Amino acid sequence: MPFGRLRHSHVPKSPLPTWTPPPNTPAQAPTGSARWTRATSDTFQQAARPHIDRLITAARHDLDYYVEQGELHSDDFTPEEIAGETLIYAWDHREKRPEQVSLEGWLLGTQHRLLRGMVAEAMQYREEKALSLDEQIPADAKAEGEQAPRSTPRTGACPTRRPFTSTPTRATRS
Repeated sequence: MPFGRLRHSHVPKSPLPTWTPPPNTPAQAPTGSARWTRATSDTFQQAARPHIDRLITAARHDLDYYVEQGELHSDDFTPEEIAGETLIYAWDHREKRPEQVSLEGWLLGTQHRLLRGMVAEAMQYREEKALSLDEQIPADAKAEGEQAPRSTPRTGACPTRRPFTSTPTRATRS
């Protein structure tokens, strides 16, 4: 099955936990994402717990794809790390969950977007790490970014600073 075309129709949709109002509040239950805005961490964990295995399975599938494509190394991330990052992000951004999307669908979509961002960051890091500051600049790159040498010395030097010397000088008392 091509990447990006995962079918989740075979996965049963689990209902969200019922909301119970805290003591001394009206018994009107909030709808949609407001339910999670007021939710405690325990309530959220309880609702997300049944989906953890599915998140890990999806992360394993996606990681295998990115490793096969050469965009990640096999030891960059573990499926459990990806699922953990997803749950942390989901808790921090729980108010953004659309009402019409199931919790599992939202978690899977969130995980996919997070992983794509993590892959992009890992690739960018590898590209930047591959550049060496000690390496000679290629001639064609030098010509493009080269600036003309200064014909006159810089002006406006700080008059109170002494010129740099290679040997340290000690202040002596007389």
